[in-house]
Amino acid sequence: MIYDFHAHSVNSDGFGTVEELCSFAIEKGIAGFAVTDHADMEYYEERDTYNRIKKSIADVLEAREKYKGSLELYTGIELGGYLTDPEKAKRCFLFPP
Repeated sequence: MIYDFHAHSVNSDGFGTVEELCSFAIEKGIAGFAVTDHADMEYYEERDTYNRIKKSIADVLEAREKYKGSLELYTGIELGGYLTDPEKAKRCFLFPP
């Protein structure tokens, strides 16, 4: 079984929606994948990171129900720049606004 645990959707720098990623995965025989859209601390406010990640997770949860039994879907984030401001990363993702 093949899994991909590092995929990006249009909610960050990917080229497809979660729905399109699901169709592609099924077409290629991939058993499951995780959407790990970017959450860069340096651009958190200007790129509306919290809302983009929230949408990414909602898209995956919706697709998880739709493709139940034929594709395993997981959520995650690729947290960038957390070492430059770990307190901000905690505030933004452990205790979001």
